[in-house]
Amino acid sequence: MKSPKSTRHSHQNSCAYAYLGIAGFGFLFANLPPKNDQAAAAFLRSLKGNLPLLLAGIVCLGLATGAALAHRFFSTDYLTHQVTILRLLRRGTNKDYDESDQAENSRLLKKERAAQHADLWRCRILVVTAAGLLFVGVALAVTAFALAVSVF
Repeated sequence: MKSPKSTRHSHQNSCAYAYLGIAGFGFLFANLPPKNDQAAAAFLRSLKGNLPLLLAGIVCLGLATGAALAHRFFSTDYLTHQVTILRLLRRGTNKDYDESDQAENSRLLKKERAAQHADLWRCRILVVTAAGLLFVGVALAVTAFALAVSVF
């Protein structure tokens, strides 16, 4: 089974990029409109026509952030299972335990491995989801602003 080390970096990047995308909306709203009032009003009117794209982009970036944070939760849970598995494996080599203790240990080990596998599957899905939503959110925002600038 692969180490979750590689997924840790992808989570940190996807969460940071989603936050950066949300901050990018604020930057574009603050700095993209022209400085004189008449031109700014015309720009905002053209941007208002693309409001569904902007809102969908914001929602996608928010969902990408949520998926990245959920990935962090499940990857931490994955590591908790790994520590428990290592403890159970060490306990399994202890000669002081009788057969019933060894059977219980084996049952717990199987249960922990199944839970760890489920968390790993969730982590994979959440990372791919976060990356996809991040891409869609940024694409929607860029499209909305590009259309507003081209109409303006």
